[in-house]
Amino acid sequence: MSTGKSGSGAIEAPIWECTPGGWTTVDRPTTETMLVLGGKVRITPRDGDSVDLVAGDLFVLPKGWYGRWDVIETVRKLAIRCQ
Repeated sequence: MSTGKSGSGAIEAPIWECTPGGWTTVDRPTTETMLVLGGKVRITPRDGDSVDLVAGDLFVLPKGWYGRWDVIETVRKLAIRCQ
C-alpha cells in the first residue's frame, strides 16, 4: 500500500481483492476513487439503481456514501482513498 500526504490529509492507494459476497456500507468515512482491475462487482446506492462494474471501470464513492456492494466474481481493484 502506498500512502502520502496532501494538503487535505493522508492518501492511501492499496490494491484490494475480495471473493464473492455482499455487504452494506453506511456513511463512508473517506472519498474513494476505484479502478476495477479484474472481476465483477455490483454497486447499489441507497437511493438509486445498481451498476455492474468490470475491469477497466473507474468510479468514485464520496465520503458519506450509503449503499450496497455485491461481489459477483472475485474482484481486484486499485483504491485511492483520501480524508
